[in-house]
Amino acid sequence: MRVPSPIMSAVSELQFPVLLWRKGYSFVASSPLELCTHPRSLVVETQKLAAAGEFTVADSAGRIYKVKEYEQVPPFGGLMRLPHLVLRSVYAAPVLGEVTQPSLAEFINTLSNVLGARFGKSFKKTLLQAQSYGEAMALVAKRESKAG
Repeated sequence: MRVPSPIMSAVSELQFPVLLWRKGYSFVASSPLELCTHPRSLVVETQKLAAAGEFTVADSAGRIYKVKEYEQVPPFGGLMRLPHLVLRSVYAAPVLGEVTQPSLAEFINTLSNVLGARFGKSFKKTLLQAQSYGEAMALVAKRESKAG
């Protein structure tokens, strides 16, 4: 039995879906596999941006983490990893740093600020209807799937 790395243990503690963002970019991951699978052509750039402190992750428990770096990890995911291996994807997990636990109102405001330019002001009104962190992230994931 393989012992999980501390990095993957930290990723597995995130409550999915999660929102990963930096200025001008956002991505919703519904699983650790989605969060940690990268096109080979982008992984080096992702690692540079993470090392520069540009990435942040918010999870469905309302926690917001700074990403310190992206570190390559062994492939995982059972059968679900096969398409990624065929596409020669690289597995790299975020190394989570400082964490904050804002109030629900602050969390929603943060999500609104991150996604406002992409989804418009009307999305903030939708987010304000959320009664929990998980509900807010579910709304983000739903909107992301429509934007595709």
